[in-house]
Amino acid sequence: MFLRITAIRWWQVPADDPYLDASITPSLRGGDWVLLWRMTPPALGALVLCPEPKHPERVAIGRMLGEERNTVKVDGSRAYVNDKAQPTEGPCADDRFNVTPPGGGEVEQRCMMEVASGLAHQRGDAEASAPARRLITAKIA
Repeated sequence: MFLRITAIRWWQVPADDPYLDASITPSLRGGDWVLLWRMTPPALGALVLCPEPKHPERVAIGRMLGEERNTVKVDGSRAYVNDKAQPTEGPCADDRFNVTPPGGGEVEQRCMMEVASGLAHQRGDAEASAPARRLITAKIA
């Protein structure tokens, strides 16, 4: 009980949140249980849980790609830290999966292995022709 109060939190990914589900696949899916460690700050490559900036009533899960004073840029399916492209390891064993976006329907994505902090992690990669391609840049304070 002491660890539950001070160090560990467990949380179940909501099965009915299409925004969250589409953004965390293939690493997690709705209904999965996640153990969260509270005792140390998040490290590079770790998954973090926080309020979604534009909708604080919802949560967002993301992987730490940068540290303090880094600039992280996501351009389509490529991630850059301080203008340096982050390495990828190639496709996952199961290289295709489907995601149901919030508007409905299904979108096929490629599963790619991305390296963060020396460890490979699964990442969804929409086809280059997908209309959802966007540029995101953030300076980590």
